[in-house]
Amino acid sequence: MKKMIIMMAKYNQIANMNLLKTLESIEYDKLKHNVGTYFNNPLNVISHYVATNVMFINFLKNQTTCNVCCAEVRSFIVDDKLKDEVLKDFNSLENCIKKVDAKLLEVIERIDDFNTIARLEFPQITFEKPLSQLILAIINHSIHHRGELSAMLEILGIENDFAGMLGMDLL
Repeated sequence: MKKMIIMMAKYNQIANMNLLKTLESIEYDKLKHNVGTYFNNPLNVISHYVATNVMFINFLKNQTTCNVCCAEVRSFIVDDKLKDEVLKDFNSLENCIKKVDAKLLEVIERIDDFNTIARLEFPQITFEKPLSQLILAIINHSIHHRGELSAMLEILGIENDFAGMLGMDLL
């Protein structure tokens, strides 16, 4: 189980790095263009799923005996979204995503028991699931939003293909 979850976390990291390679070549302000979807623009989607990952890192740290400092990645968010200073330019965004992905992988690698039942609470619903299922759900959440980003980038006329798991060396 641990190897599979680490593989998925590595996939998440590589897919985000490939996304960043796609984004680095375009005008950053283009990512603020409203394309008419729920999150309006690519930066809002990125802010949502990366901030969610930060909150989940903190959740995992509190659910396990994992002794990892998460203060830096927690400093990237306010009110459940990335701070404006993180979203101000491509370099700040890239730095944030790289650090969040590395910290998520670090925390996952230090977990010994993925069968531990954890309680994840939201305002309207609570889940009690094994850590393995919660981790896979948060990684799937990122995959879902990268798919949304791909469609948004297509709408903006930006070619993209950043998520090909079969072409990645994950083991």
